[in-house]
Amino acid sequence: MIWRSSLNLLARPIITDSGRICAVLFSNDCIKLLCVCVYMPYEKDDSIMEEFQYQLSVIDSLMEQYSGCHVILGGDFNVDFMRNWSHIELLVDFCSHSDLFPVIRHNNSVVDYTYHSLVFNHLD
Repeated sequence: MIWRSSLNLLARPIITDSGRICAVLFSNDCIKLLCVCVYMPYEKDDSIMEEFQYQLSVIDSLMEQYSGCHVILGGDFNVDFMRNWSHIELLVDFCSHSDLFPVIRHNNSVVDYTYHSLVFNHLD
């Protein structure tokens, strides 16, 4: 994560038990904000389901440990809400249980992807 050094907030990195999750607690006298960045495993088969669930449990533990904080959770969830895959169901249930709102479901959201690949043809 990167933030402006001029912010009038104390930034404290949080240690997680995951190489896929980093977190920073930003605070001052008025606000406590937990920012969590994730890189979730891609759903290629059922063997990854436990890994996805474990990462969600790490996030849940962080939010429980810092329950008095506002939370922003971002990163690469490796899901497509338009597909009927098990990771999406897990993530939707997690968001509902945790009172989190995916920005893709916001009325003003016009982007339905988080990655776009451009292929360029190079001429010699």
